[in-house]
Amino acid sequence: MHKAILPLIALLCCLAGCVTESSSSAPEAWHVDLRYAFDHERVVVSANGRQVFSGSVTTNDGTGLAKGISIRNQWDLLHLRIEVPSTGIVLERTLDARQGRFVGVTKQFDGELSMDQQTTDFSRN
Repeated sequence: MHKAILPLIALLCCLAGCVTESSSSAPEAWHVDLRYAFDHERVVVSANGRQVFSGSVTTNDGTGLAKGISIRNQWDLLHLRIEVPSTGIVLERTLDARQGRFVGVTKQFDGELSMDQQTTDFSRN
């Protein structure tokens, strides 16, 4: 019975993923950039049901970046949820790694959030 539990625990740990706030060159890392139009706003980011970031962000006008988050996840699918609690705005998507592991989230003029996914880092655009 003990041997049967260990693979299950390993699977649950993999599903939960591991999060860092620095860039990662590991191929399984997803890179989420909170980009334009954030102004001292609390943002909550969850991946596969697990909160990976919560904090106030402001876009740097020079770089167009408010916050970069790396999410280590070995699976090809990632369920990403972005919330701005003060406005109640939520954006949720299930993403496929075949479309790229770089995700940009932008706050639109109307306050809604939009998400772009690509195969290259947004800083290279």
